[in-house]
Amino acid sequence: MADFKTHCCAAPTRPFRAARHVGKAATKYCFEVFIHRISANVPKPTTLSVEWIRGPKRTATKEHRVLEAGGSTVEWRESLRLISTLFKNEKSGEHQKKPSVLQVFSVLPNKHGKGSHKTPLGEYRFDLGQFNDCVDGCVETLTCLLARCRDPNATITFSVTGTALESGDADLASIAQEPCLASLDLDAPTPDELEVMRKLREQREKTRQRDRGRSRSRRRKSGDG
Repeated sequence: MADFKTHCCAAPTRPFRAARHVGKAATKYCFEVFIHRISANVPKPTTLSVEWIRGPKRTATKEHRVLEAGGSTVEWRESLRLISTLFKNEKSGEHQKKPSVLQVFSVLPNKHGKGSHKTPLGEYRFDLGQFNDCVDGCVETLTCLLARCRDPNATITFSVTGTALESGDADLASIAQEPCLASLDLDAPTPDELEVMRKLREQREKTRQRDRGRSRSRRRKSGDG
């Protein structure tokens, strides 16, 4: 278990990521993962916590649960939320992959009696992009095997749903002030990404102006005829 990684994946550099998104339709979502239960065989009662990681962002359960020794199940019923932008290829209709991971930790008291530390118990990796249809009331529930776990039959059961958000800066700012989302990392665009977005807006505006000019020209020619 020494090679267990707590990061989701090695992320590309910001400029490369911004360039890679050119030509794709972007939609920002607030995704919610609802943890139902965890089942595993542990040698002694184990206090658990769960973290959801997407790139550099992470959020964790506020409460811990105790999994009893032997093959047992602990009910959780707690939600985790993250905001992420999905990019859709307008030609193929496919969404760009968004690797994320649910990691389960055992929480152990420090030897000197102050505080605690975590050790990994298992994880489940999934593509957040595959849940692009689980929005506005649609929910998908999964029971999945935990990888990198001493118990090969350990599972986590969770549901995924999401809400599409407005892409404007003002809308995101207002969402950040809402109590239910106040603790979220909003995945704000970097200066490089903002520059790419600005150029795309300028390009779209130039195209619209050119199309309007051609339309007016055709109407004038039709009137002259």
